[in-house]
Amino acid sequence: MYIQTEIKDTKNLIIKRNYASDYYKLGYLFKKEGYLQSAELATKLAIELKSGFKEALNNLFLILKDNGKDKEAKDLMIRIIKENPRDQYAYLNLGAIYIKEDNLEQAEKYILNAIEIDPNLAEAHYNLGIILENKGLLKESKKFIKKAIALNKNLCKAYYTFSTFKNPILNKKSYDYLFSDEILVKKSIREKIDIYFARSNILHYKGYYQKSTENLIYANQIKRSINDFNVQRYIKSTKELVIKNNNLTKRILPSCGNINHIFIVGIPRSGSTLIESILSMNQKAIALGESNYLENAIYNWENSKKKKAKLDFYKYYINEIIEDSILMDITIDKQLYNYLYSPFIINQIPNAKIISCHRNPLDNILSLHRTNFTTNNFYSNCLVDCIKIINNYRNIMRNYQSILEDKIYCLNYDSLVKSPEEEIKKLISWLGWEWQQEYLSSHLNLRSVSTASSNQVRYPINKDSIEGWKKYKSLLKPVFDLIQEEEKYIYLRDEI
Repeated sequence: MYIQTEIKDTKNLIIKRNYASDYYKLGYLFKKEGYLQSAELATKLAIELKSGFKEALNNLFLILKDNGKDKEAKDLMIRIIKENPRDQYAYLNLGAIYIKEDNLEQAEKYILNAIEIDPNLAEAHYNLGIILENKGLLKESKKFIKKAIALNKNLCKAYYTFSTFKNPILNKKSYDYLFSDEILVKKSIREKIDIYFARSNILHYKGYYQKSTENLIYANQIKRSINDFNVQRYIKSTKELVIKNNNLTKRILPSCGNINHIFIVGIPRSGSTLIESILSMNQKAIALGESNYLENAIYNWENSKKKKAKLDFYKYYINEIIEDSILMDITIDKQLYNYLYSPFIINQIPNAKIISCHRNPLDNILSLHRTNFTTNNFYSNCLVDCIKIINNYRNIMRNYQSILEDKIYCLNYDSLVKSPEEEIKKLISWLGWEWQQEYLSSHLNLRSVSTASSNQVRYPINKDSIEGWKKYKSLLKPVFDLIQEEEKYIYLRDEI
């Protein structure tokens, strides 16, 4: 109510006088309320009235970025750099866009420019840490994240990122400030989320699981308050999509099919990034990451003006990949929610195989709940929603496995980390690949990783996360009864 009144008062001011600062203020308030189109318009008017209005230009960049207009945001920063080659914030913002695009070489170049101009720019040190983490240079990454905290003790996201590393040991000054009441003063909702997740992770590392639980509860309660997720509506939509895709499974023979296509599917935090790292050790393979290639291709195929009977869906899928990647002999698509399209994948894409990942549901739920997802997967904020989503996935995939049989490989993460060589050899044999010893050293993979598992996959395969749920037994009790009976017997028989 207060902000809405302030917006109204600011509008009245603008009617009375045509000041750039008033339009800037109005744009800032619109952005704060989430009215991005109005924010963009008001901020552009401020820049028209006052050329080179630095604060307005920076706010416009953030508005465009939040509104998904990355190209326009990038062009704006390039223009500013041409006009003022010493604008450290323009280099910082441009680097952030390239991080989002996973163009780490360009990102690093611009972030280093920002640091050269302003060595005390905490945000730049933080972004450089993110780049190095995605490259797998964890030791160097930790150093820059720690430097960012030293330069700006209120950079909350830096505390969270640092807390996700192994051995997240802060110096006493930073540790005390993170756990003080002072750090919460005048912080945004998202900053508070980062603070509580960071506290939980550090307490987890120290073995204080009850206190870790308390902060985890705070973090997820806040996230639920700002992220709307209706689990019943989601499950209903997945069932409708399954029915739709079952109706699209009539095979249309592709014009070519020399490439092997592997689809890794599952629920987040079930070992999919590890599998992708293992398989992409194959020199003939390219990891496509969590792409939207399949969904985009289906949309374009369905909405083509040509008669569907004459269309070759496979061409649409290949064209999506070629637009962004060099095509290799093997593609690895790790968009986890592609599981909904399983029959369609097998029937429309030649040489396609699906790897379905799963793990102990209690460990999966805990890992989901402990991950600070910034986009999507908002069911992770509620334990009951997590198990409902997992059960829904298991039911759908059981049905698909009965239909598609040898085209789907069911991979148990728990078995993989307990007996890596045995399980990896089984998987490689199923794929029909020649065995290479390198598959056992996926932590040495130099590819960029930007998922929530970017840190963990840089270490040798280990059993650290197995049965971690037992440390949070009291937190997870509400979902015990919702676990499917056969899994309840396996994982809870000695507990209840």
